[in-house]
Amino acid sequence: MKVFRSIACRTGIHVALVVVCALSISCVRRVDSEAVALPGSVRVTPDTNHNTLRATLDEVFGSDQLGPVLWGVEVRSLDRRERLYSRNNELLLTPASTMKIVTLAAAADVLGWDDKFDTTLSSSARIESMTLQGDLIVRGTGDPTINAPGTEKIFSAWAGELRALGIRNIAGRIIGDDDEPIGRNDGEYGTGFGAGWAWDDLVLGFATPVGPLQHRENVVDVVVRPNSSAGSSLYL
Repeated sequence: MKVFRSIACRTGIHVALVVVCALSISCVRRVDSEAVALPGSVRVTPDTNHNTLRATLDEVFGSDQLGPVLWGVEVRSLDRRERLYSRNNELLLTPASTMKIVTLAAAADVLGWDDKFDTTLSSSARIESMTLQGDLIVRGTGDPTINAPGTEKIFSAWAGELRALGIRNIAGRIIGDDDEPIGRNDGEYGTGFGAGWAWDDLVLGFATPVGPLQHRENVVDVVVRPNSSAGSSLYL
């Protein structure tokens, strides 16, 4: 018996060009909570006038609405490799989270937009009287969305698939198989940490190590609440 569950790793857009933006904020200015309305927009097509594109992007990146921000931008055509726009493109800046744009483009180019993570439920045990007479094996391949925010009903979906096979009870154990090799081990931090991750980020929730079988993004929330009287034990 084998039940498959897959998550398609894709977005709803087609990449027409890659924009790399590096930000360096020299000071902080309070911005109202309302959305910033950037001036103008342009749809890039093979027939787009380059002067129109440059003028529109200059207006966007030069807008006072963005505050004291220094942009490093280069826009190239993916098919012709032609440089369509540049602004401080040779200035060395810390890319921060804008690096995710390049990471996404590289992953899509190597894996394709239809690449999937397969998490399988399997067992060699027989089913008798609606009971699985043995262990249920959950084998992961790195899906980062299992029971993550927005997918909290995944266990109910798995249970539904098992019920469809006539299983109401499991006599054995539920075993998580995380032996699938993923990522890399650079010998310094151990398996699951990316090369070049900043050491002072490793204590934060977004820098948890990855693995073949992940749950809630490998993060556990610890909530500490005070007691009603001073000197009393805390609620954990």
